[in-house]
Amino acid sequence: MSGYEKALNGLLKLTEQVYVQALSINSNMEENEPEELEAVQKLFERRQEVIDQLETYIKQPNFQWATTDCEQI
Repeated sequence: MSGYEKALNGLLKLTEQVYVQALSINSNMEENEPEELEAVQKLFERRQEVIDQLETYIKQPNFQWATTDCEQI
């Protein structure tokens, strides 16, 4: 598995984790525990790091997504 594939898989996993964690967040922010909100924030920060990493691969000359990557996205 290449570097960009690992980054893409990491991005997809983190996105799923953000989604699952977000389901437990109450729309009234005052009803959430600070730890819950901090956990979501940390996931977003980790996800952004992976997006930045993935971007370095995408900007390389001759980069092309594999068909399976497009399907996965």
